[in-house]
Amino acid sequence: MNVADGNVVWKTAMSDLGGRIPGWGYTESVLVDENKVVCTPGGSRGALAALDKNTGNVLWRSTEFTDDAQYASIIPAAINSTRQYIQLTMQSLVGISANDGKLLWKTEFPGRTAVIPTPSAAIPRST
Repeated sequence: MNVADGNVVWKTAMSDLGGRIPGWGYTESVLVDENKVVCTPGGSRGALAALDKNTGNVLWRSTEFTDDAQYASIIPAAINSTRQYIQLTMQSLVGISANDGKLLWKTEFPGRTAVIPTPSAAIPRST
């Protein structure tokens, strides 16, 4: 939306990005980071998507990481000087390159009913 007048500049839906609505709907707080809006639609076209914040055009998809969306929100991090987005799903905790959406690392996560917490407690404190 345009801050000055509230008019819609662009919009998209998670389903437009290949997502499937989780049981209790999407509850993630999307991340606005530099020129990107980063979100987790989930699914085979890439669990994470980065959109140009000015146009809504897709900048990249995390095609190597295709878990379904859960309820956690993405957090940005710099680990060993690599800028990345950390996300938690029912199956995985991952680091995705902020530049191009490539999978940097992944570890299994044994989720149960719903995965809601922001994954900050799992992030190493070194940079």
